[in-house]
Amino acid sequence: MHGAQLVVLAAGMGSRYGGLKQIEGLGPTGATLLEYSVFDALHAGFNEIIFIIRKAIEEDFKQHVLSRFKGHIPVKLVYQEVNDVPYVCDAVKGRVKPWGTAHALWCARNVVTQPFAVINADDFYGREAFDVLGQNLATLDATTPICMVGYTLSRTLSESGSVSRGVCTVKNGLLTNIEEHTSIMRDATTIVAKNGGGEEVTLQDDTVVSMNCWGFSPLFMQSVTGVVTAFFAALADGKEVGMECYLPTVVRHCLEMGQQCRVLTSDAQWCGVTYPSDKIFVQQRLASLTEQGIYPPLLV
Repeated sequence: MHGAQLVVLAAGMGSRYGGLKQIEGLGPTGATLLEYSVFDALHAGFNEIIFIIRKAIEEDFKQHVLSRFKGHIPVKLVYQEVNDVPYVCDAVKGRVKPWGTAHALWCARNVVTQPFAVINADDFYGREAFDVLGQNLATLDATTPICMVGYTLSRTLSESGSVSRGVCTVKNGLLTNIEEHTSIMRDATTIVAKNGGGEEVTLQDDTVVSMNCWGFSPLFMQSVTGVVTAFFAALADGKEVGMECYLPTVVRHCLEMGQQCRVLTSDAQWCGVTYPSDKIFVQQRLASLTEQGIYPPLLV
């Protein structure tokens, strides 16, 4: 791979977890989940990291996270602020919560210059995810400007409560639809969820889901700008378009325009801290991977 950027979404507020989980050390030597992603990205050939954060967490982020990367890889900071919008309207005034993942990526519009991947700061994706992304990013073009790492639903559940996942429809290795499902949890016999219409449905263990692990051609930023601009224009007109603008919305727009998204399969075990009680499982998982020699005790 001749260079690629890793864009890390770290502006979320961690509302269910109750803190800035992006900067909490969970590895055996205190490494954050974010550090594992950066370590794996370096291993896969990425050459620059773009962190999207909020100004409010900048000092903590620099002290607890960026200080560990100094001298190891070029880093850029981008700020997702609620007033950085293409249209200023009443909906923006008094807003505190960020505008969603598509808006976050739009905030990085001036620094994304290479093929790039997008991940969440507070998810552990596994080395396989970055390896397969690294192998595919250079092959993206105007027809297929998107790829995503698809995870097996059963490998992304939390024992502590329900989760939300983007449930994917895949045909011949290509994404044909992605629909957000909420309240996903395993009951006595199966996995139940609520689909986009609020109806209760049953999902299979091997259902392919998106964990916000994407790869994009730089051309994709044109679509991001178009969708985000339309979102805020509609808000300015007083239309009900939802409270956030999400990355899968841009992906669906691209599919509707005839572009393709390649689904990369992975048997990786996702883990993350959705609830405080998930922390023990994540710590045990990272300790096990360290004991197996997959990760060194100190990442950087």
